[in-house]
Order: sequence, then structure tokens, then C-alpha cells
Amino acid sequence: MTIFAANFTTDPYWWDAAAPDATPTGELPESTDVAIIGSGFCGLAAALELARNGVRVDVLEAGPLGIGASSRSGGMVSSGQKLVLKGALDAFPPEKASEALADSRATFEFLQTLIGREQLDADLQICGRFFGAFTPAHYATLQNHAELLAQKTGIHARMLSRAEQRFLLADSSKFGIMATYRVAAVTATRIVTDSRLSAEWRARLADTGADTTIVDAGTRP
Repeated sequence: MTIFAANFTTDPYWWDAAAPDATPTGELPESTDVAIIGSGFCGLAAALELARNGVRVDVLEAGPLGIGASSRSGGMVSSGQKLVLKGALDAFPPEKASEALADSRATFEFLQTLIGREQLDADLQICGRFFGAFTPAHYATLQNHAELLAQKTGIHARMLSRAEQRFLLADSSKFGIMATYRVAAVTATRIVTDSRLSAEWRARLADTGADTTIVDAGTRP
């Protein structure tokens, strides 16, 4: 007996539209300038940058292309907001916290530049996000978060009272809303699932004319 439905699967639903590609098979190189472990977006972006600068690159992958986080993410990209709202900055001394925020903001800008420069079919949308308050106390917490975002990131967050929420959204299920801006959304089956995007990455790598390969490095444990 099982609690799962007959068609239960642990695969993300967006793999139905585009599952990760198999990694090309071949011999591991005897030598290389740079070996990159993993064929996710970080690995392929690094390989592309290195190849365009004349570096011999080999990408080693033990499973399907982008089988890890790159094909399992929900596709939302913030601009330092999670560092603030989740309290992660509290673990850093002030100077390191500032560096972490600066890096996060730079990554947000880099994503837009990268998708535009490489003409990646990623359905990038620069949009916003709202957080609904479940209780009056939660609304007060969100107000504090809005102040922190403005202070730490310069991002404006608009607070909507329950009455405003009811008027604008015809919804009274929450006790108010915090709406944030400077959030990016990318379509999961295009940028998050490697079957489409990895082919585009590999095409870009081939266009460089550099000696670059992606090789199956064996079975993952």
C-alpha cells in the first residue's frame, strides 16, 4: 500500500515540457586549462566566458545536463531581498553584509545582461512580488521588512492595508499586503530546464571556435 497516486513522480512538473538532456559521452581529456565540474548555468556561463578568452575548457557532468539546481529552481530571481527578509545578513559583520548585498544586486543586473547579450529564449520578466499577511502581527512584521528593504537595498516596498487590498484585489483573505519591486521571473521550462537552454549554451560555446567539450564524467553516487 502506498500514499502516492499511481502517476506520482519526483520530477518537477516543468520537465514534462522539457526534461534535461543527456550528457554527451566521450573520453575524459588527458589535460585541460580549466575543468568545470557541473553543467548547470554557473558552469556553462563560466565555460562560455573562458572559451571566448581563448582558454581550453572541459565541462564534466556525472548526470543529465543541469540535473541539479539549474533544472529544479522555480525561476524567481530577487535583487538582494531574500538576504534581508530571511535574516541572512545577520550572520555577517557590517562590511561583509554590504558586500553580500552589492554582489546580489550585481547578479540581478548580470542576469538581464546575460540573457540579452546571448539572446536566450528565457521569457525574462522584470516584475514584482507581493507578500500577504496572515495575521495583524504578520502585517506589522512585513512593515518592518519594508523598512529594512528601503534601508539596506534602496528597494521600495509598498504596504497596502486590508481595506486597500480589498478594494484593489477584491480579496479580504489577508490582513494587508507588502508589494516589492525589482524581482525577475524566468520561465522554468526555458531557463531553469536545461533541455532547451543547454542547447543554446552549447551553440554559443561552439560559436566561440574554442576547444571546449562537455563530457559525461561518470555516474553520480
